[in-house]
Amino acid sequence: MREKVRVTPLAFHRLRPVRLVGWSIAGTGAQVLFGGIVTVVLARALEPAGLGLMGVFIAISLLLSQVGELGLGTAYVRIASPRFKANLNIRALTWNFLYVRLTAVTLLSAVAILLVRSRPSGSGGVADVMIPAAIAAVLLAVASHYTEVLRARLLHRSAAVARTVMSGVRAIVYGAMMLNGTLDPRSAVAAYVLIAAAEAVTLVWLGQQGASNWPPAAVRIERNWMTLSWWLFLASASSVLLIQTDTIMIATLGGPFETGLWVAASRLIAPAPLLLAAIWSVVLPVSVAFTDPATIARYLRVCRRTSAASLVLGAVGVILVPPFLRLLFGAEYAGASGAAMWLILAFGISGTAVMYGGLIHLLRLERPLAALNVMLLLVNAAGDFLVIPRFGAAGCGAVTALVLTVSSAWAMWRVESSRAQLMGAGVPPRVLTPQSARSPHGSPA
Repeated sequence: MREKVRVTPLAFHRLRPVRLVGWSIAGTGAQVLFGGIVTVVLARALEPAGLGLMGVFIAISLLLSQVGELGLGTAYVRIASPRFKANLNIRALTWNFLYVRLTAVTLLSAVAILLVRSRPSGSGGVADVMIPAAIAAVLLAVASHYTEVLRARLLHRSAAVARTVMSGVRAIVYGAMMLNGTLDPRSAVAAYVLIAAAEAVTLVWLGQQGASNWPPAAVRIERNWMTLSWWLFLASASSVLLIQTDTIMIATLGGPFETGLWVAASRLIAPAPLLLAAIWSVVLPVSVAFTDPATIARYLRVCRRTSAASLVLGAVGVILVPPFLRLLFGAEYAGASGAAMWLILAFGISGTAVMYGGLIHLLRLERPLAALNVMLLLVNAAGDFLVIPRFGAAGCGAVTALVLTVSSAWAMWRVESSRAQLMGAGVPPRVLTPQSARSPHGSPA
């Protein structure tokens, strides 16, 4: 009689990353849908100059919020994820990261307001939206912090649902304002700030549920937290500056019409960076905990295949972007095609950097990553100064594509060249506690 073979079901932990990616992508897809509706509504109601001003407002808000983040979001996920998994108390960690982030964003916003108001002329519309942008930046900082809390707890579904709902509310509000004839740059900015406040409150409530994070903890900043955040800040801040300052530089060097074309192009390809961000939100907490060489080998295969697929999608996007641009935004935005084609290609290439990025952190390469991003930021700024006056939005897109290509190639090269290190004894997970030791090189252990 043949012996019956017992089939062991696939372990849950192997399925969980797939489910987390699914929730992140589903939430991102919904945000892309509603964000596309908002962009079309704003483009048709405000025309290129008005859309450009709205784009400057959003760019400043994101710039202040993300630069003031100081690398704390990634650092928090890397420190808190294993502690949540081990059922350790993270109340002090959570509150102190929020304290530092809010302090940094508030101070940065105050300095920006003083600088812009001292020289309001020639600011490309920056002075007109500076104060509401600063308020929005603080609200975005709160929302981002509690989104990271949810992600560190692997509650990607809650974060996705909350942001999807608020994206839908934003689309409904802007649509109603357009139908009522009340949608202009000033009312659009006011609506954005109010909805950002509602989103922040929602995410705070979700982040506090079941996490034992109340009451607020006393201020107690650990040196190893800030050391890790510093190196991550150099990488993340330069990336943020790379993306957000393009809009401000076009507003200053190219004028309102070119700014409107750039905003239309960047909003059209918004699904690409949002999708990459959704994948990154899962890649980071999952990959930094790898210890098994066999698991790392499987992940490297996934990296190669996903990177190749991302490149193909970017090339296909170059073909599809121009007709979609004219269809959605109208003939007056036809000049944005060049910038949109360069950007979709750039973000297709960036899929490589996202997939390999978690292993960059697993290998503890924060310092060379920071150095690279600072160098690329300088290259991007110099390129913008050279090409924007002559080629406008399209030239800016080409410079961005060049910079992101170099960044992606570097990430792939560093990981693949370190394959022996990854596949040897493995790399221990980076679980940081207040008593964590430091590595021989002085970086957080």
